[in-house]
Amino acid sequence: MALPEESVQLQNLKQKCQSGETNFRISPSTYCVFQAEAAKKAMADNYADMTLADRLSDLAKGRKSEPFSWQEIRSAWLSQMKVLSQGPALMVLADRMTQFFKQRHGQSSDLVWTIHQLITQTLTPVIISGLSDADQRIIRQDQQDKFEFLLSSETAPQSRWRTMVRHWRSLRLGNVVRRELKSRQQGKRPRQVDLLDPLVDMLPRLGLDRAVDAVVMVMTAIVGPPGAAALSTCYELICRPDWATTLKAELSAIPDHCFYAAPHKVAPDTSRFIKEVLRLWNVPVVLRRARTDLEVEGEQLLKDSLFYLSPYLIHRNPAYWQDPEVFDPDRWLATTEHSVPEPGTYVPFGWSPKSCIGSLLGSIQLTILCRLLTGPVRIELENSQELSMTILAFPQPKNFYGKIVFTSTGERL
Repeated sequence: MALPEESVQLQNLKQKCQSGETNFRISPSTYCVFQAEAAKKAMADNYADMTLADRLSDLAKGRKSEPFSWQEIRSAWLSQMKVLSQGPALMVLADRMTQFFKQRHGQSSDLVWTIHQLITQTLTPVIISGLSDADQRIIRQDQQDKFEFLLSSETAPQSRWRTMVRHWRSLRLGNVVRRELKSRQQGKRPRQVDLLDPLVDMLPRLGLDRAVDAVVMVMTAIVGPPGAAALSTCYELICRPDWATTLKAELSAIPDHCFYAAPHKVAPDTSRFIKEVLRLWNVPVVLRRARTDLEVEGEQLLKDSLFYLSPYLIHRNPAYWQDPEVFDPDRWLATTEHSVPEPGTYVPFGWSPKSCIGSLLGSIQLTILCRLLTGPVRIELENSQELSMTILAFPQPKNFYGKIVFTSTGERL
């Protein structure tokens, strides 16, 4: 079993957790909440009130806005995600992924970048669709900047010029979102089945600035963790040829119409493979600011203090999981004693009420990725012997250089 390369800080935090010290203070204003139940409660208490800040137009006039809850946006998005996670929309998503691989057939590249581009570019139309080529380029530039920033946060700080460029491109993204919202509201652009669209009807109460912030926030959310999950899926398929064979046998036998109608139901082996990928490989730490005074296991966290959470450490804590460092999809078999984890111990998509709204679509996209990688798509590495995993801002394969090979027949060459 090859363990991932972890920073000294992460190793120290893991050691504390495994010794039973799961909640502790690292500074007067910063607290670590790595015990599963405490993390669940801290998030629930911190976001019990999800009223949005006042609109900019009201602040400028020195008045309060009509209260508007984030839950209203979240509820609308969850309803839209149900539509976007059904058969016809999944076929469109799979086609976008297929075309992405076809366009990169035979090209040598840093596959970390390639897979992140695959995920962000194919998920972008889920958030905001029907854009011009020019607006799509603005979005891709912003996504690239954000991804570079995530990587640079673990190395050298960016130059002032690079930081200014990144902020400028982020403003351009906001302008794209603003134009699209106004155009749809005014009837100049057709309504779309995406996450931006429900906000159009909310604009009179929500306000344009808060609507733009909401869309930009979810655009930012697809940079990093979703790509990391896809990279981790690629990594495990490459490192575990026995599982790749199992998944190929299962997925190749499923007709398209059956697969897209219920991917998880018709592909149980693939489903538990993905569950285990998401358990073992996840974001190491999540930082949150206390929106109100909190109490965590008897400790007082004052408003505006910081607290860390960690899906990665919870998922690798032997108090919650048997052989937690071992990749074992069979632990999810219904016949396994611990196939249903205790509440709060499996949090690949975060904690309620701020858990990822795209959890269903995200896991389905990984299923589609497995179907492609065990079918028409093959990854050829320059040196597979040097492939390993490291934990930076998110899990990332090291020495992941090679090329994508696409065969229309789906045969492995």
